[in-house]
Amino acid sequence: MKTDLFSIPLFTFDVESQKKELHDLALKLEKENNGNNVSNQGGFQSQPFGKENEVYKKFIGDNIELIFKELSDTYDFRSNVIKPSRGWLNVNRKGAYNLVHSHCQHDFVGVYYIKVPEGNTGNLVVINPDRQNEFTSYENLEYNKYNQGRFSIKPKENLLLIFPGGLDHYVLENKTNDYRISMSFNMDVIDENDN
Repeated sequence: MKTDLFSIPLFTFDVESQKKELHDLALKLEKENNGNNVSNQGGFQSQPFGKENEVYKKFIGDNIELIFKELSDTYDFRSNVIKPSRGWLNVNRKGAYNLVHSHCQHDFVGVYYIKVPEGNTGNLVVINPDRQNEFTSYENLEYNKYNQGRFSIKPKENLLLIFPGGLDHYVLENKTNDYRISMSFNMDVIDENDN
């Protein structure tokens, strides 16, 4: 008999909300060079913004109900309120990548791929929190959810990913001559009385 002790979900959605507006905003902010250095190496990361940004506000409004339904169906929250935190835009040109980091001060993180050119623009890699998989003395015939130390996600336009904020992750180098644009944001499930 086998019992799965824990499970970590990755939620994927196909959305097209505010794509052109977010694309244009990312390039405008990059041109103004008012960026933020966190995990980005060689790429542009905008200063964080909230619902004061009308484009972000519309994106959240278009998608939050669908996101919360999937999360709630999986996690069985007592609360019926999810609060999006601040978001930011990322422009990764040739050679840019992101170091290992997490968003552990938040319940969930979202990544929305706005522009993804053809080729190897840099996969998002999520690290298994059970680090034993990286230090085993045995070899596996093939990788599965029990023996995989890292999970790699190829970006594609309109892909929205949601995963737990405490998961370490990083972004591989963009090896194309074109740029990739994504938006990241954090979310917290809150008690409805704190609203």
